[in-house]
Amino acid sequence: MAFPLSKIVNAGWVGRDKASLMAHIKELEEEGIPAPKEVPICFPIPLDRITQDSAIEVIDESDHSGEVEYVLLFHRGSVYVTVGSDHTDRKIEVNGVPKAKVFYPNVVAKKAWRLGDVTQHWDELILRCRIHVNNEKIIYQEAPLASIIGHEELIEFVKSKLVAPDNLDGLLVYSGTIAAKIRIQYSPVWDFELEDPVRKMKISHSYTCVPTGNWFNGE
Repeated sequence: MAFPLSKIVNAGWVGRDKASLMAHIKELEEEGIPAPKEVPICFPIPLDRITQDSAIEVIDESDHSGEVEYVLLFHRGSVYVTVGSDHTDRKIEVNGVPKAKVFYPNVVAKKAWRLGDVTQHWDELILRCRIHVNNEKIIYQEAPLASIIGHEELIEFVKSKLVAPDNLDGLLVYSGTIAAKIRIQYSPVWDFELEDPVRKMKISHSYTCVPTGNWFNGE
């Protein structure tokens, strides 16, 4: 199904459990990223900062990383859920999260579920992200949705920030991420998924980071 996009919102610092939220803030502080003044937050993203491609171009090979998030899509009165990765430049993030979030595109999977099909067991859904280190796949993030803001609260929070909160058609919302299990590090490939253990279904996507100018031999 084609999804006409009208606006994109990224949320952040959305841990439902205070300890988990502080863990994510702490891991970012270790990378030099200032703690937020309030939580959660959300901010708009330009419409051209979204892709379903299997590769994105990156300027360097070490100062960026992905983050797995659930993604809500609003279309003609219906809401759908899928999974995405908010790929971020970590050096720029030190000077401002919103600026860092538009440097690289948001990546989103090509499949989605109707929200109503998973609301009864929402907290049991699992977000998972794997990175590739020394040719091995390692779990970088993994947690049930019970660990972060629920869909109802997220929708109401985002609506409170919109000029026209009753006009959600074409809106795409990134939920914010879960805490990492290991220190943030570079990976040439990012694999992420949303698992429904009750229905025994998954939505998965993967993308490769391709250095811009790898064909260029100049200085």
